Amino acid sequence: MTSDNHSQAKCNAAIAKAIVAYREGLTKPIRMDSSTCGDDYIEASQSFICKALSEHDFNLYARVRDISRAAAEMVRLGQLSSAKLRFQQARNFVNENNFTEELRLLAESRISQAEAFLFFTDKNFEQVKCNILRSLEYDETLELKFKYDIFHIQRVHLLHLWMRSLIAEEALEAACNLANQLILYVAGKSSSLPIGRIWSKSLAEAMPLKFRLAMIARVFSEVCRIFVHYRRHGASQSELQIQKLLSCWNCWQVDGLHLEHKEIVWWSQLQVALSRQDHIGALDYIVKILADGRGHSLAWYATVLDLTDICIESNLPKTRLFLQQVEADADHMKRLSTELLPADFRRFLATCQPEHRHKSFSKHSQNEKKFMLFNVGLPRTGTSSIMSIFSNYRSATEYMEAESVRTITAYNRGELTRDEFKDFIVARCKDADLEVDTASFNHFFLPVLVEQYTQAIYIMTVRACLPWCNSFIKLLYRWRQSYLEKGIEMPYWMTDYGQLFFGQFSWEPYESEQVLRRMVPEILPAFIRCWSRLNYDILTKLVDQKHLIVQTEQISTAIDKMAHFSGVPIETLTTLSHINRAPEDYDLLLGLDPVALQHLLQENISASMHTFLKRNNISHLAR
Repeated sequence: MTSDNHSQAKCNAAIAKAIVAYREGLTKPIRMDSSTCGDDYIEASQSFICKALSEHDFNLYARVRDISRAAAEMVRLGQLSSAKLRFQQARNFVNENNFTEELRLLAESRISQAEAFLFFTDKNFEQVKCNILRSLEYDETLELKFKYDIFHIQRVHLLHLWMRSLIAEEALEAACNLANQLILYVAGKSSSLPIGRIWSKSLAEAMPLKFRLAMIARVFSEVCRIFVHYRRHGASQSELQIQKLLSCWNCWQVDGLHLEHKEIVWWSQLQVALSRQDHIGALDYIVKILADGRGHSLAWYATVLDLTDICIESNLPKTRLFLQQVEADADHMKRLSTELLPADFRRFLATCQPEHRHKSFSKHSQNEKKFMLFNVGLPRTGTSSIMSIFSNYRSATEYMEAESVRTITAYNRGELTRDEFKDFIVARCKDADLEVDTASFNHFFLPVLVEQYTQAIYIMTVRACLPWCNSFIKLLYRWRQSYLEKGIEMPYWMTDYGQLFFGQFSWEPYESEQVLRRMVPEILPAFIRCWSRLNYDILTKLVDQKHLIVQTEQISTAIDKMAHFSGVPIETLTTLSHINRAPEDYDLLLGLDPVALQHLLQENISASMHTFLKRNNISHLAR
């Protein structure tokens, strides 16, 4: 065998090993989570502010925060003019009220940072940087004068936003250089940053480790995006430009990076090997990254794309099948939020075959919708099970959950007009592009859904009242305990959502199992009334729509009905139901007086709902 043939054989074997690593890594749990995406910091900072301010001042701050958030949602929907009015509304509120210096700094920082997103979307990058500099100044004062130590990571995040602005301006070398400095600083390997003031190694090391790791992962993900985009859209001298980018990116060579940063080291070594056209060396790192599974950054997906490039260049028959598999897997990845898999990466994965790369991308352009089905049942009624049963179709559960709940509560508070609410729902449905959209909040969207999607059909999952109350109460308890373990307050949107369901709502009953068991008789009537009111509201909105009512307890035996209802072959539906079943460790209602329970049901369920239950043979007590 000649030297060239031997090298080719070795490369082919390495490609085969990399394809196996891809399949192995794809089966592992995704390690990127809410903490990586910054949610834990948001809740921790809100908890800190809540404790730092008086109740009166916090309510004023919360008003500014919520107006700014509503404005940011409008920006995401492309409603820039409306967003500008909201930001002005927030500033007017600050000026019209008696804000202390501390409160004014918090409010102005919040507005300036959120407004930077508006300018970013409008491609006014100079104004983006002006807003970031203002927020930096406000946060520096809060950190030093008012002891807001937690804001140090927020100041780092502002420089992360600056870096994203550089990327959007295509100042890629400057962006890579700033990313390099950010990672070294947050890792405690540097004592300064080029923008802002009052940086130090001691301040960096004082930041909680989980926030530092999350920030490093987010910055690193932006670097992955730079390289991926440049390799797909760069000029003919792209490898020369890659070399320049790599010269700005050397943080991975610094000794003592945390073990969690191994994907940074591997991925960087992979890029060096690719820049040298060393495919065998590159494939060694590809195997390591892919077999390790999807980590805290976008490196895994970026590495898959690098592997597809090598496969195309090799032109082996078996790699053709692999490219088809990657495109098919990308279609299944539509269930992932854009925080876990951004739209541009999903697009690259879904069009990785050479003949697809230059086509305009539509998520499912080669597989048009067979139907449009919404599950509009309440939480804890089997929404996840419906998604699983229809998993051979484009189905997802709780798509854009946090964004949707924030929008629902903002609309309920009167912060969004109906047109703005409708625009969000339409934009969400367009982005999801689902055949089966099953979410525990869809029932709040029903008036808009029936108006906008006249061909849509609906499944309503209904659970017997008392089992639903027991399950929902335990769900709230698990949520509360998870945040207590993290030492942070409940997200504001979860509290607002609770108020939307129950009117008055407090997390006090969920502080411990002992407290919860003692307070169950006190809170149970509100859950029964909620169950009755929301279910009947859904039923009245479905009267003139094609719909199917499925009892939660009968989901696994109703697959034939669902197939007939949706017009699909029964063999295309799966039998994987109850995939989100809560642990059956205890029944909070066990031991309560059955006579008293029956009295509660009669007293708190409306007469109309009683009639519906009797007509559909649904028991309050079914387990």
